[in-house]
Amino acid sequence: SLRYFKHTYALWFYIHRFLATTLGVAIPALLSIQYYFNESSVGNPIYWSAWGLSIVGGFATGYNNVFKVDERYFLLRGIYQKLKNEGWTYLLLCKKYDQRNENQIKLTHTTLFIGFMESIEDIISDYMKHDMEYVIKN
Repeated sequence: SLRYFKHTYALWFYIHRFLATTLGVAIPALLSIQYYFNESSVGNPIYWSAWGLSIVGGFATGYNNVFKVDERYFLLRGIYQKLKNEGWTYLLLCKKYDQRNENQIKLTHTTLFIGFMESIEDIISDYMKHDMEYVIKN
């Protein structure tokens, strides 16, 4: 489910960035050419297009600020990468899982499973702590 949330926040994060960048360029460009029409502001379609796009951009930025999509995306992405790294490290029995017993025989997945699950729990509790601090702070 963490992967699903990461992808969902990534989608919203990149949509917001696209909208903010595109509208940040398009709105001033539209406003600069609206005066080439002889109509007043009320009857000018470019004026209303720029007005509507600025409302969309404002809502996108407002929702991003309220729900902290960008910060949660980076938090979820970091936690997801830590979980993937921990899983591969355990699967390959390298780094901290490259252990030997007193007879210098390499330990197996079965004997290291409890330590692996404790590491996973630490990563998830770290995520929950950061997420709750984040919610309380904002």
